[in-house]
Formats: sequence, C-alpha cells, structure tokens
Amino acid sequence: MEKLAEINIKQKIKDKYLFIYRVLCVLLIILIPTFWIVTVLTTPDSKSPAFFREALIVTAALILYGSYKINWIKKNMQLVMVILYGLVTTWQLLVLNINNFEVNKCLGFLLVSFAISIGFEYRRYYLRFIIFFCLSVVVVLFTNPNAEVNKAVFLVTLFSIQLISYFLNSSKISTERDIISTSEKLKIKNLETIDSITYAKRIQTAILPSEQSFKKMHDDSFVLYKPKAIVSGDFYWIQPFDGIKLFAVADCTGHGVPGAMVSVICHNALNRAVREYYKTTPADILNKTRELILDELNTGNEHVSDGMDIVLCAIHDDKLEYAGAHNPLWICRNKELIEIKPDKQPIGEFFDAKPFTNHKFDLEKGDIIYLNTDGFADQFGGPEGKKMKRKYLKNYLVAISNLPLQEQKKALNKTFEDWKGAFEQIDDVCIMGVRI
Repeated sequence: MEKLAEINIKQKIKDKYLFIYRVLCVLLIILIPTFWIVTVLTTPDSKSPAFFREALIVTAALILYGSYKINWIKKNMQLVMVILYGLVTTWQLLVLNINNFEVNKCLGFLLVSFAISIGFEYRRYYLRFIIFFCLSVVVVLFTNPNAEVNKAVFLVTLFSIQLISYFLNSSKISTERDIISTSEKLKIKNLETIDSITYAKRIQTAILPSEQSFKKMHDDSFVLYKPKAIVSGDFYWIQPFDGIKLFAVADCTGHGVPGAMVSVICHNALNRAVREYYKTTPADILNKTRELILDELNTGNEHVSDGMDIVLCAIHDDKLEYAGAHNPLWICRNKELIEIKPDKQPIGEFFDAKPFTNHKFDLEKGDIIYLNTDGFADQFGGPEGKKMKRKYLKNYLVAISNLPLQEQKKALNKTFEDWKGAFEQIDDVCIMGVRI
C-alpha cells in the first residue's frame, strides 16, 4: 500500500508539472518573437542570430508536441526543459553581446528567464543551470572588451531573479509535495478502514437472520433494515424455541462501528438467555440478557454503560407476550393502532433498574404486530426539515395496514427516502411487521 501511495504521489506531481512545462513551451513560442519584434520596432538597427531565434521557437514547439506524443520526452520533461532553458539563456547572452545594452531588451530577457526558471522542480537540475549561467557570464564579459557596467548589473540582476524564482518555486513544490503525499496516504488509510468495516458488515450480516428464515417462522412478514453507516447499531432477532416464536427489534447505544460492536454483544446475550438459560418469557429473557450484558461489559479495566433498547415478543397459540425497554409495541387491528407501553429503562446499567414487565395480549386473525427502533421517526426532513415523529409514523402504518406486508415495506422505504430528501440519515432504521 505504501509503495502504491508513493507511485501515486510521484505520478500526480509529474502530471502537474507536465502541464506547467507545456505552458512554459507555449510562453516561449509567444515571448521570443514578441520581444524580438518589440526590440526591432524600437531599435531598427538591432541584430540577432535569426537562425538561433527561429530554432528556439521550433524546438519549443517540438517539445510541446513531444510532451503529448513521444514517451521519452514525456518521461524526461524536466531534463528537456533544462536543456531548452540553457539554449534560451545562450540566445539571450548572444543578443546582449552583439547589441548595445537597451532597457527594452533587459525587461524582455528578465521576463523570459523568470517564466522558464519557475518550472524547475529538482535542485540538481538547477545547480547545473547555475554553473552554465556563471560560465556564460564570464565568457560574455571577457570576450567583450567594451562591456559596460550596465551590462554587468543586468547580468547580476538576471541571475538574482532566477535564484529568487528557484527558491520560491522550491518552497512551493515542497509544500505541494507534502500536501499531495498526505492526501494520498489519507486516501489509502481511509480505503483500508472502509475495507475493514465492510468486512465487519459481512460478519454482522452473518449473525442476522435472513428474511427467508424469518418467513419460515412467519409467512406474512417483513423487515426494513437501513443502517446509517456500513455497519449498524440496530439489529433484528428471531428464535423459534420449544414451539414458541420469539422475535425482537433492538437499538444499541450509538451507531456505526461502536454500535455494531455493542449489537454483537447484545445479540449473543439474547441467544444465551434462551439457549443456555432456557428463558422463554419475554420479561425473563430481558432480565437475563441485562445480567449477561453487564457481566460482559464490565469484566475488564474500563467501565462501560452501553446497552440497548428493545421490543421483544413471543407468540404461542394466538397468545402474544411482550416486554420492552424504552420501545413500545404497536398492534394494528381494524384500522386502529393499539400501543403497549414499555418499561422506561434500558437493557444495561441503570440507576433504578427493576425487573421488566411481561405483557400478555390475545391476538385475532388479521392483527399486524409492528416492532421498530426510533431511527425512522427521528429522521429530519420534509418541507420544514423537522423530525418525522412517532405520531406521523403511527398514522402512516394505519393508513397502509391493508396492503400486503411486502408492499408495506416498499411504501415505508419510499416514505423514508422522500422525507429524508437531501438531509443526512441521522440514525439506523429497523422496522419489523408480522401479520397474524
């Protein structure tokens, strides 16, 4: 992964500076003839080696073309630009040596030199240029016995500007390299984290009952399960045991990875309460589950007060038993919603913990049992960006209660998405429906 990050960083930097080099080639093609035309117009008797000047324009054009079509030039643009820079500097010095010193030449040469020198990325290439430039200055001054002080000042100024542009560019490149490097490393770390969480989702999904297994226990049923993140703090649970159909919907503390970890502990505690301790009454199951969770979460050095809210039902011979922690049970009968209140305490640590209440209810054919967490009703959205609230959800369930349960699931999902709109999902969502 780190090697891949380094390759990505280098490639991004190369791509960025390849664009800069292409722009510099275009500048050269424009600036060289432009400044020469200005010089000729202002000083008609000026001389310049025309072949050299035209050859530079053609060379810049070929490099520009080669940066798209020729792989060697594309891979070695830094070196190619250093060579081109040396040729341009030679041309500048030749013109300066042939002609009398003029202010318009000075400005033109300074601009051309600055434009090219900002493209250098690696210090070793720039040091080669400095050596070349110093030798050129010595040759010009010593081969021209009539050299003026102005000319020497110009050369020093040209050299100084190029050095300044290099150090500015070097600092900018270093900063950009650090930013790109950090960005690439963060992307890879993020990818590794997402991969880990995605695999954790597979584990969490494996412990949840499939809808097929749920349908074997209840023919006409549905589960709407919408995690906020990749993994969820909500879960649903079914457990047929000794002729009794046990099923529940639970909302663990938090969501995402912390909620998912708590959900695994709570799911396991429910299974143990039934399979190991043979609890079949909902209230007894919740009491034992609370005991197991507290033991599990507080055996180490850290004190943890996490737990869950839950709706737990047991059906046997048209008799329904229910116990709840914070979350109520809803039964829809003949277009009316019956609400059975839960105990106002969680499954977990609580300052005034009491045994859970076991409710009994006689079922009739056509009754629909709804179990849900608070994620659906607490979602922000709608035209005013407010919470949906449980009252709205209750009325909506009554309104769609005549539909087949799979159609109800689709309707609930669409209603949730329409209500949420552009808002972020704030919590995990889990709703279960069972028709008698």
